[in-house]
Amino acid sequence: MSASPNIPRLKDASTLRLYLLGNPSGLPVDVVLRSRARPQPIREQYDDMLRTAASLKRGWVPASLLIARLKNATPQTPLATALSEYGRIVRTNFILGDCADPAQRARIAGQLNKGESLHAMRRHLVIGSRAQLPADEDDHRRHALCLQILVNALQVWNARYMTAAIDHLHATFSNLVADDAAIAGVAPVAHAHVNSLGRYELNRQPPPAGQLRPLRLAEDIDAVSPTPPLGVNGDKH
Repeated sequence: MSASPNIPRLKDASTLRLYLLGNPSGLPVDVVLRSRARPQPIREQYDDMLRTAASLKRGWVPASLLIARLKNATPQTPLATALSEYGRIVRTNFILGDCADPAQRARIAGQLNKGESLHAMRRHLVIGSRAQLPADEDDHRRHALCLQILVNALQVWNARYMTAAIDHLHATFSNLVADDAAIAGVAPVAHAHVNSLGRYELNRQPPPAGQLRPLRLAEDIDAVSPTPPLGVNGDKH
């Protein structure tokens, strides 16, 4: 089974119960497969499981409503039993694959780092009212839209100048540039250079249309310390 690249980091993986499907293989992995999965409920409810998956994929039923219905049913429905057994098999396969595949762990960590950096960018840009969204629904929506505009603008700015910087390094110090695979994992979510509080120079002339500002050299960057991110609490985006 394939695993999504957006799976959260495994917490307390060593305490999770792993399930054996079928007979022991005689391999060392049998030591950690302390419980047995029951495929029979899956076979019996396979058609209903397919219909449920199709309903979720097409948006005919919200996942939250389905989970609530299955969880609150007394006694447990055959479909809920089958889904539980299937989930145990999927979780076991993923955990074993995650332990055996360093490349997969690196991909997952990379995706999570991008997401966490994006949240940090939003916290840096949200500076009013202790970064707490207003209670009024309309104000809440306007606040979120304004924040998203700022985030999008900063990501576009970062992407353009990061591309220009990489091209400049390719032309001048090609030995310092990482390979394409490493560059593909870089996200335009840097924000330490954003002056979220302080003085602004609004009289500076913008560069000509279609051109960028001159890139700062390493010695220029060392002379100017970046603005540290703000320690803001309460942002749950």
